[in-house]
Amino acid sequence: MKTGGGRRRLVFGALLAAAICAPAEAQETGTLIQRKAAQIQDRGKNAARLTMESFAQCLVSRSRGRVTKFAEMRVDDAAYGKYLRSLFDAAGDACLSGGQLQFNSVVFRGTVFQALYAAEFPTADAPVEFSTVASSGYRARYGDAVPDAARSALALEQFGECVARADGAGVRALLGANANSSDETARFNALVPRFSACIPKGETLAFSKIILKGALAEGLYWLSKAAESGAPAAP
Repeated sequence: MKTGGGRRRLVFGALLAAAICAPAEAQETGTLIQRKAAQIQDRGKNAARLTMESFAQCLVSRSRGRVTKFAEMRVDDAAYGKYLRSLFDAAGDACLSGGQLQFNSVVFRGTVFQALYAAEFPTADAPVEFSTVASSGYRARYGDAVPDAARSALALEQFGECVARADGAGVRALLGANANSSDETARFNALVPRFSACIPKGETLAFSKIILKGALAEGLYWLSKAAESGAPAAP
């Protein structure tokens, strides 16, 4: 839905406050713990989020090639939805220890990019400064006229890329914080000044923590790939 700038920022501010300022239920800090299979979390309002992030980590560790193929697909590709669902279904037996997860394409995409970034850029010398990178190249995949089927996904990615370009170190630190920890909440709050300036023009973006973190992960991932490959320098 398109809105004027004032309305867009008002809606964003209310949603962001709800997503970030809720008190954390757990107080763990540090990097995410890699698990062979996700354990269903049956308590707490963020149980599904914790389980989904562990599930995505397992998927990336077991099927990196298939996940990389998915990451390269355009969202409006006729095969995109089927391929994404196939990744989710195929990983069920290996990556979920009992119970069921509900499939949500936006949430699943975001958690996969979190896990993919962690797998491909695990060391402290990963790029976090992108002033010399002219473009990640991701937006160019869709040409001048963005298809309706890709508009929301592209808006989230461009938002994440904008924030990552403004504060790559801050985004990387957020991605390394445990889900639902006080550390994660603090790192979200530290990035708030970057967020409102990065909403794509004409878009209203609704955020939960898991969707917001996924968007930031995808944006940082594509900028990091561009920096790694020696993308053309900014003028």
